[in-house]
Amino acid sequence: MLTLVSKHVIPFKKNYGLFVCDCGNLSVVNRACVTRGNTGSCGCLRREMMREKSTSHGKCGTKVYRTWKAMRNRCLDESSARYSNYGGRGITICERWSLFENFYEDMGDPPSPDHSLDRIDNNGPYCKDNCRWATRDQQANNKQATRLITHEGQTMSMAQWDRFNGWRVGTVGFRLNSGWSAEDAVSVPLGERRCR
Repeated sequence: MLTLVSKHVIPFKKNYGLFVCDCGNLSVVNRACVTRGNTGSCGCLRREMMREKSTSHGKCGTKVYRTWKAMRNRCLDESSARYSNYGGRGITICERWSLFENFYEDMGDPPSPDHSLDRIDNNGPYCKDNCRWATRDQQANNKQATRLITHEGQTMSMAQWDRFNGWRVGTVGFRLNSGWSAEDAVSVPLGERRCR
C-alpha cells in the first residue's frame, strides 16, 4: 500500500506525489492512479505476483525434486545411462506422478539426507503404493541380485545375516560359495564345522 509523503514533487506536474510503500521504498506516482486503486505499490507487489506465477511449487533444487527428475529420466529417457535397468525393462511411472506436485503430495520430503526413493516390489512401477523412502541398507537388500535367506522364520540378505551374527560381511557368501547349505551358512557359529 502506498502512503503519500509529499505533493507536487515534479515541477509542472501537480498530479504527481512522493509515496512510501509498505515495503519501505519511495516512489513518485500519479496521485490519481493511487486514489482510483490502479496503483497499489512501488512495484514490489507486481514482482511478488510474477515470482509466485513462475514458481509452481518452490521445490526446484531440493533433494525431493532432484529425485523426481532422476526417476523420470531413468524410466522415460532412452538416452539415459540407467534406462536399460528401468524403462528398458518395463519399469513405469504412474500417470499421477507426471506432475511433481502429485509426487510430492504422495511422498513428501525424505526423512533424512540418507534416504532415497525405493520401489518395494523391485519389478513394480513407481507409484504411491509401491514406493517408500529407504536407507541405503534397505535399498541394497531390495536389488534384483540380492539373495535372501530364510532361517527359523526370519528372511534377510546375506549381509544382514552377517551383521545379525556379528560376523565380517562376506562370511555367509563365502560359505555359500564353498558349498554350504543356506541354513548352515547362516546358523553354524564361526569356528564350528558344519554337519555333513
